[in-house]
Amino acid sequence: MRVVMLVVFWALQALCFVLFKYGSQHTSRFWTMFIAANAVGVTSTVLLMHMYRFMNANIATGLAIGGGFLCSQLALAVIFHSRFSSWQWVGLLGIALGMALIAFTAPAQPPTL
Repeated sequence: MRVVMLVVFWALQALCFVLFKYGSQHTSRFWTMFIAANAVGVTSTVLLMHMYRFMNANIATGLAIGGGFLCSQLALAVIFHSRFSSWQWVGLLGIALGMALIAFTAPAQPPTL
């Protein structure tokens, strides 16, 4: 269930940014895309709040926001034919590595008194 929620969140985030970009390129659809993108964004935020019920908040936030950013960047690059420089690829890889560290390491335990 957690994985499904994360994937849906990432897809919603990518869609949100694609709608913003599309609206910025077509002035006749600016407000329509602005409203649509914000509706999608609010939906993803509600989903994130539900993830907090099932996951540690730090882990959920790191995976959701990091993955949403990666998916958004890749979607924008594919749909709008933009290219990443070598250093930008390194940055994306760094974010993915950070997500893996968050996901596969145990959270710190509070100190015992």
